[in-house]
Amino acid sequence: MKKIYSMIALMTLVVSANAQNKAFRTVQPRNISITAINPSIQNGVLTSTTTALQPASFLSTSACTVTTYGAGADGYVAGTNAYGDKAKSQKYDLTTYGLTTPASVNGVVMIIPYVTGTGSVTAKVYTDNAGLPGSLLGTSLPIGLSSVNTATYTTFMFGSAVNLTGPVFHVALDFSATNAAGGDTVLVAQTDDGCADNAVNASSEQLSDNSWQSFTTASPAGWGFTSTDLAIFPVVTADIVSVRNLVNNSASISVFPNPANNVVTVDFTSNVTAANIQIFDVTGKMVISSELENVVNGKNSTKVDISSLVSGVYMLSVKTSNGNAFKKFVVTK
Repeated sequence: MKKIYSMIALMTLVVSANAQNKAFRTVQPRNISITAINPSIQNGVLTSTTTALQPASFLSTSACTVTTYGAGADGYVAGTNAYGDKAKSQKYDLTTYGLTTPASVNGVVMIIPYVTGTGSVTAKVYTDNAGLPGSLLGTSLPIGLSSVNTATYTTFMFGSAVNLTGPVFHVALDFSATNAAGGDTVLVAQTDDGCADNAVNASSEQLSDNSWQSFTTASPAGWGFTSTDLAIFPVVTADIVSVRNLVNNSASISVFPNPANNVVTVDFTSNVTAANIQIFDVTGKMVISSELENVVNGKNSTKVDISSLVSGVYMLSVKTSNGNAFKKFVVTK
């Protein structure tokens, strides 16, 4: 029997969270932003970050509506229903966010707007299997339905971080421990049909026989969506591609004064006669780039104008044809 849905509620359920000392708190509507937690440092370079991944369809710049769909008297599309669905999942690809492995999932933030009953739910992390959830990598600590925060968001935590085996993975809301037949109800918010991060649909569901299928599947027991994203946001620690690729020390370098204000002096040794100064912020974004003139084979010294930089921690790179040298420095205004 094909699942037939009708939109029963149109909600402006949008959420933001921030993390300080690994604790989440509401800051402002819509976007989720997680500050770096236990970042990885290689050769003085910040190579990893901790962030909450969100499909672009949930960002404040998106025109997508966050909503829920009901299946008539049969329950909910993205939750418990009479068809016996056990879980709903969202696919992620680290490369979409400029990240790569090694990576781990530390927690999951979800918008769960409605629950009833006394059962419990968990977040689960899976490998990717041809676009659908594959092998189970980890299960969060359970949360009782009575403890779900329907007003803002619910955070699922793991006993230990879940290590990802590849850049593509799936994160699910598992409600198989609820008694849907006995009245337990739980659902996760989603974007309206036809409004997703990209043309490749990322949402899927686990059926009563434990198999997985995409929300776009129409028969014999599918919803037939065009595309939709689920409000399941993993908090991931992962390497920053643009920064990790720079960690390749090949020369000596010093930057002073440190802390600096408007100008820094860079001393470095080079065995070639061409070099480029680049400065990166902690996210890996290049904020200054300057070709150097009159580079000699040996010791060099140059001054760099940093008056445009705001207070914070930065990484300065001297790039030559033989590699890169790095030095961390601080800007105070």
